[in-house]
Amino acid sequence: VSSEGEYIVTATNAATGCTSQQTVLVTADRTKPELQAAASGTITCDVTEVTLTATSMTPDVTFSWEGFTAGENPVSVSSEGEYIVTATNTITGCTSQQTVLVTADRTKPELQAAASGTITCDVTEVTFTATSMTPDVTFSWEGFTAGENPVSVSSEGEYIVTATNAVTGCTSQQTVLVTADRTKPELQAAASGTITCDVTEVTLTATSITPNVSFSWIGFTAGENPVNVSSEGEYIVTATNAATGCTSQQTVLVTADRTKPELQASASGTITCDVSEVTLTATSMTPDVTFSWEGFTAGENPVNVSSEGEYIVTATNTATGCTSQQTVLVTADRTKPELQASASGTITCDVTEVTLTATSMTPDVTFSWEGFTAGENPVNVSSEGEYIVTA
Repeated sequence: VSSEGEYIVTATNAATGCTSQQTVLVTADRTKPELQAAASGTITCDVTEVTLTATSMTPDVTFSWEGFTAGENPVSVSSEGEYIVTATNTITGCTSQQTVLVTADRTKPELQAAASGTITCDVTEVTFTATSMTPDVTFSWEGFTAGENPVSVSSEGEYIVTATNAVTGCTSQQTVLVTADRTKPELQAAASGTITCDVTEVTLTATSITPNVSFSWIGFTAGENPVNVSSEGEYIVTATNAATGCTSQQTVLVTADRTKPELQASASGTITCDVSEVTLTATSMTPDVTFSWEGFTAGENPVNVSSEGEYIVTATNTATGCTSQQTVLVTADRTKPELQASASGTITCDVTEVTLTATSMTPDVTFSWEGFTAGENPVNVSSEGEYIVTA
């Protein structure tokens, strides 16, 4: 039957015509599980990732977010949009869905910046002023105290101001070019390499073929050259001709390669009563990558496990030292098949043989009666007693 309600069965004694009746009550539970889902906040320039969390007051509930591994909860997202989560009651199979709207605010603040004039040999100082129509904005000029505005400079070159929205962390930059009516000293500056996960510091070196030149890196002690830096970005050096007071500036772009290696990891299947062990395999499209599974010898891949649970693998780029991690969920299905078995009647002087029949609501089930050929079902017996069937 597929409907709830009362069902009546009548038993009739063929020899006497006597009957008995019994009522069986079939109930139904199609209640959808209770579901609550929410995002941890709004994506901004500072908050690049928010967490989506689903909860339920209903017991025995699993969650599945569209686009993520089934059962993964909470999940993290970096893009605005609608995200759908399904709650499934593992007892009844009933489901609920909810959509979480993730919003983003990455609007750059409006920024205007200008210099008060041109530097000459006599005019040794000009003023920079930054303004913005956007509320809650602070300004930071490279080489100056954060929040200082306007600022005064005495060297020609490019000066960069950053406007930061204190609410969202979004920034705008503008470069103010200060010109000078003087011959600039020749200047060369370069970085020694690229910052990686292993190489945490590079050297910036400035040189000049002009005599009597001193160097000053913004953010470092005047005259200190070369200098060491541990962050990528633009670094500005000023060369000053001590004889004329004329200066040159150069920006060195320090780059970084902290790209995490690409990583894919999966299990070969599900642990069952027959399959007692599955294989976990990690792969990567990134060259020069080694793998390390938690709980196993470093470099061992693939690995075999015999217990369900989460297994973590780390991929390391040997060229940069950068790493990625991924969790593989190993599941197990050791559910026993459903089994019903009955005899067709009672052995009497007239009925010398009865039929034993086994049935199961579980798909792909075979039966074996003790004392009979495996797979034989139903079977006939002519003796009273207990008969055991295995599904």
